[in-house]
Amino acid sequence: MVASHQTGTQYFGRVEAFGHQWTTHTEQNRDNLVTKNTFTKLNAPQDMNSKNIDFYYTFTRLSDNEYMSQGDHEHVPVRHNRVFYLDDTCSLVFSGPTNPHLKNTSLRCEY
Repeated sequence: MVASHQTGTQYFGRVEAFGHQWTTHTEQNRDNLVTKNTFTKLNAPQDMNSKNIDFYYTFTRLSDNEYMSQGDHEHVPVRHNRVFYLDDTCSLVFSGPTNPHLKNTSLRCEY
């Protein structure tokens, strides 16, 4: 019981598009997600002109490939997330009300 309460999964990924890169680190523990995103211009030094956004959500599974995440104090309090599995380790996650697009995607690989 204690082990399942303390067990979590971590995901990491990076996407490069539109002259930017965004790195995502997500920790999942039971129905809680903590995601830390860093956005940086590709032609700028890594520690210059970057923007960090952290999200703290609880989530509800809708199907094998979809979940709703909710965070009362977030920029977007409710997100519809769609997951497309690339293999047993990595997936592309599209968040938001729009159709899947590079601007609302993250690559997440379990480690």
